[in-house]
Amino acid sequence: MKGVFQAPVVRRQMAMAVIDSLLVFLAIIMAYAFRLAFVVGAPLEDIRIEITGRMTWFVACAIVIHLLVFYVFQLYELKREYLGGRLFVLACAAVVVGALVLSVVVFIFPFVQFGRIVMVTHVLLTIVLVYGWRWLLAPWLFLARLRSEIAFIGDDESLQLLHGELSSHPIEMPQIRCALRVDDGEPPEVEGVALCHDDAEFDAFLERADSPIDTVVLSGRTRLEGDSLRQLLMRQFSGLAVHDLPSYFAYLTGRLPVSVLSDAWLLSATQHQDLRYITVSRIKRLMDLCVAVFGLFCAAPFFVVIPILIKLESKGPVFFGQERQGRLGQPFRVYKFRTMKPGSESPAGGDRVKVGGDPRITRVGKILRSTHLDEIPQIFNILRGDMSLVGPRPIRKVYTDKHTKESALYPLRLSVKPGLTGWAQVQKDHAKFRDNEMRRLEYDLYYIQRASLFLDLVIVVKTVTAVLFGRGG
Repeated sequence: MKGVFQAPVVRRQMAMAVIDSLLVFLAIIMAYAFRLAFVVGAPLEDIRIEITGRMTWFVACAIVIHLLVFYVFQLYELKREYLGGRLFVLACAAVVVGALVLSVVVFIFPFVQFGRIVMVTHVLLTIVLVYGWRWLLAPWLFLARLRSEIAFIGDDESLQLLHGELSSHPIEMPQIRCALRVDDGEPPEVEGVALCHDDAEFDAFLERADSPIDTVVLSGRTRLEGDSLRQLLMRQFSGLAVHDLPSYFAYLTGRLPVSVLSDAWLLSATQHQDLRYITVSRIKRLMDLCVAVFGLFCAAPFFVVIPILIKLESKGPVFFGQERQGRLGQPFRVYKFRTMKPGSESPAGGDRVKVGGDPRITRVGKILRSTHLDEIPQIFNILRGDMSLVGPRPIRKVYTDKHTKESALYPLRLSVKPGLTGWAQVQKDHAKFRDNEMRRLEYDLYYIQRASLFLDLVIVVKTVTAVLFGRGG
């Protein structure tokens, strides 16, 4: 989980979550104090609110619910366009929804009395506090640069890859100040980067007082020896952070760059995965069954209404089945509600065509696809164990064979069960790389290498956000 927690953007978001937790707690205390002082009529000097017993559980529950709702309502997005009116609207909506969910939880599990006066006061105070501190600290949250100065050692291709990624990020990211080239030939054009041609020039740049380098990134093709290696080790012991390119790229972006991954790096990064996979997979299977049974219960009305709508518009089967590859390439049949006219798509081949402008997609099918309701029958695949709730997208063998020719790493995505949702599908730029399987593979490899129950929870919450706000895939 190092990549999830230590990325610069995520560290800032975690700081925001800690502040929000304290403010939600403060709003609860102030709401109960308001009720005691102005409704019950207790003297101010006699007001005592003890955070013990049931009150502790209530406060903890309130904080968790509000943080999840704040995340779903995008209050942790670090974008300039979230300033001003939009941020206020999102804050109001998130706090109201959080209070309503908390009320339902308290109704089912009566920790403490959470009456209308307390709830309304809590909502108003939380809106003021949560929006107010974001407005006051906007320069730090949305505008301040995430400071880190990088020195790079490696080949030109890796340098251009990292520089391009940092330059294209929506929030200003760490900057590459200098690079020690290991390639011969014409140097690449990399804006703002001083290119060093030997160790002495590189060391001289690091020692400059006006060069606050705090990180060195090594490409996988770098081979340091002798004095160069000892110098770098000494700098590392003195506080300089040293990373290999795949790890650093992953912790910044949430994906592993296929073009610079080596077999040796993958073996080293996954050498302790077997025991963890066995433990995590067993717990995941239990969670999958619980979620699938609950989901089947909640989706029961859809299994009545949707088939009727499909049959009313066109003749043919209600369900559409297709063979996909599961873990280790095992074939299984995935099921969806039919969204095309009968005979429009062969179960053996043909990519899923997007909604816009395809005459083969029915009117009901357009709605089902845009809302992802056509994928509800995959609950049965989860119950059978063919799929998990979270994992890489299930794909057909013909496309596995095709993309394996582009990258020999592609079959690695078959090392875990495919999922109903996944790390690639919930990315903000998912719409841009729908047809870029190598970019999708980079996200899948990141998920496989860092698979954990917490990461699955993050993906589920991101999925809810994507469904509500039309982001991700």
